[in-house]
Amino acid sequence: MKFICYNFLPVLADYIFDLPLERYSEYGIIPLHDYRPLDLNKLKNGEKIFVKTDLLVQFFIQVYPKIKNRFYLITGVSDYEIDDQYLIYLNDDKLINKLQDIITEVSPFYIVVGNPKHLSGENSEISEAAYAFATLLKSIFTGPIYFVDERLSTSSAYSQMREIGKSERDSKAVIDQIAAINILESAILNERSGAVVGELL
Repeated sequence: MKFICYNFLPVLADYIFDLPLERYSEYGIIPLHDYRPLDLNKLKNGEKIFVKTDLLVQFFIQVYPKIKNRFYLITGVSDYEIDDQYLIYLNDDKLINKLQDIITEVSPFYIVVGNPKHLSGENSEISEAAYAFATLLKSIFTGPIYFVDERLSTSSAYSQMREIGKSERDSKAVIDQIAAINILESAILNERSGAVVGELL
């Protein structure tokens, strides 16, 4: 059985543009990837670059203008949001192709998508974006796709960080990574207990 979890994203890439290992070590986190540095002279067409979302601005200012070949960009493992300024770089065909590559490589039994509901239980505006992404996945994945309530995942992650003496400010760089792990663990526990994994799309 194989799972795609939040901090697994960098492992899928050929090159890594991430925070230093020492930064993660402060929080007791060991990245799954091996920090393969980006070498512009060796980058081939169609290779994958992981950029931590915190570093997107730096990447697009300092690195992107020097890249001549087409590449796949993977980003995440961050508490930072991605706004409209990056839409000019987005190519939907490339996104779909890359998702297909990942699904083929990992062969998951099902996919879990976090649903960021309001505390009241109602879907939020971000929920709509999550549903849109899941619908895209459904067009290329024949297995089950589940929505898992993630309302308490971030607060739970902050509680975990406080337990090891980290403030919310200090935890910001890794909090989404921990929250996503909690979402995946919730789905797995539901499955093992015979409960519903999540809301089936």
